[in-house]
Amino acid sequence: MKKQTFKLDLHKPLLPIAWGTHHSKVMFLVYPRGIRIIVHTANLIYVDWNNKSQGLWMQDFPWKHDSSDKGSGFESDLIDYLSALKWPEFSVQFPERGNFSLNSSFFKKFDYSKATVTFVSYFCKESLMFVSIT
Repeated sequence: MKKQTFKLDLHKPLLPIAWGTHHSKVMFLVYPRGIRIIVHTANLIYVDWNNKSQGLWMQDFPWKHDSSDKGSGFESDLIDYLSALKWPEFSVQFPERGNFSLNSSFFKKFDYSKATVTFVSYFCKESLMFVSIT
């Protein structure tokens, strides 16, 4: 059996001060079959995940089959939020999908029509945690 390997890109938010800085608690995990979005209440520190009660929501969304898809309310709210963050664009290669520029428009490539929640955003400073696994 061939061992599966993964490439992990971790992008941390710029936190100029330890307290009172907005930081999104969301992860975007991109897979050959689609994207998994995880929104959580914990900070990414040991004590939050191991010594405190926390919550999370997660859902998988497939790649769109047709680029002319109109999208959904969830998609437009997510794109608006990511656009407001103005996080730096970077490139990534997905072996089964090709090269992509990761910016807010990249997230239009997924079908959010079966989203089980409404995306409600709050934005006050530039920060975001983004993780891609291929």
